[in-house]
Amino acid sequence: MPLSGLTVLDLSRYLPGPQAAALLGDYGARVIRIETPRHAAARDRAQGIDGMDAAARDRARAADVTGRNKAQVLVDIFSGEGRAEVLRLVRGADVLIHDYRAATIATAGLTPETCRDANPRLVYAAISATGTTGPRAGAAGHDPLALALSGALSRMGPAPHLPGFPPADMLTAAHTAFAVMVALWRRAETGTGAVLDAAMSDSALALMASVFGRMQRTGEAPPLDHPIADNAVFETADGGHVVATNMERAFWDRFCDAVDRPDLKPRFAGGDRPGLLAELNRLYATRTRAEWEDLAALHDLQIAPVLSPAEALREPHHHARGALTEGLAVLPGRPVRIAGLPPARPRPAGEPGRDQAVLREAVE
Repeated sequence: MPLSGLTVLDLSRYLPGPQAAALLGDYGARVIRIETPRHAAARDRAQGIDGMDAAARDRARAADVTGRNKAQVLVDIFSGEGRAEVLRLVRGADVLIHDYRAATIATAGLTPETCRDANPRLVYAAISATGTTGPRAGAAGHDPLALALSGALSRMGPAPHLPGFPPADMLTAAHTAFAVMVALWRRAETGTGAVLDAAMSDSALALMASVFGRMQRTGEAPPLDHPIADNAVFETADGGHVVATNMERAFWDRFCDAVDRPDLKPRFAGGDRPGLLAELNRLYATRTRAEWEDLAALHDLQIAPVLSPAEALREPHHHARGALTEGLAVLPGRPVRIAGLPPARPRPAGEPGRDQAVLREAVE
């Protein structure tokens, strides 16, 4: 595996940090998840795991997607003994990821300075809502706060509302994992590690890159509705939904021919978007979701079903590509396929502290 030989210490608790560490584990890094007993117990109570029977508990543990491919140890990092255990692990590690606020990690005695004194080659990644510099430095917050500060939340509907998933969390995870690899690449040249300041508000700005570019070209943000009518979500005859992105002229013309409506071709990017959208709503309501899928496959149209989360977990395409892998739970595979790399076979998460032996193996 490409990252075999790398050791990552994951002290983080919320989504961005654990996911960043899991991404590194997907490519072979040895990831050690270090949880405090208090946090592990609180998570079990919140998720109802502590009241489950053994089989249900195993399934629930396995469904912890950010716990995949990790050794799991319990350490009270706020005790003197726990701090010493972590620093022993730091001496043999390549990367440390945490999401504690600066004052809290200082209380634990695991600041960047302390950890890099123990191991100058360590890449130390601290994830927070707003980072350690700037007027909003050190603010508490989660995904919605980052979306709000980036401007992305204002683009989610005519009236801002929270999405049904955490885009800033997941984007921060990907950016952090990427930055870790950049720092490790630089370490190969310099021999020293680095401190990474990963702010969720910074990562969320990437969601707005095209909007910011348009604003600086035209002086205003692009409209929430796409100017091309056939770039929208449509309800189908059976109450399902499809999304269409036939926004290139060639695909629009092909769509018009496929539905036997050549009269619509001249209305591509025309001025009457509301009128054309009403026409398309009526048109899409004449076929079921499955019929639109069949038509799209037959004519190479940019139309796809809007899948529910449960449907997405069963989607054959994702499983065929290894983007999802099956076991005790369905877990993410690797988002990018690398030629010659065998398919991912993630190890599911288990009981907190199942790998306490790792602590005894740490270098003195």
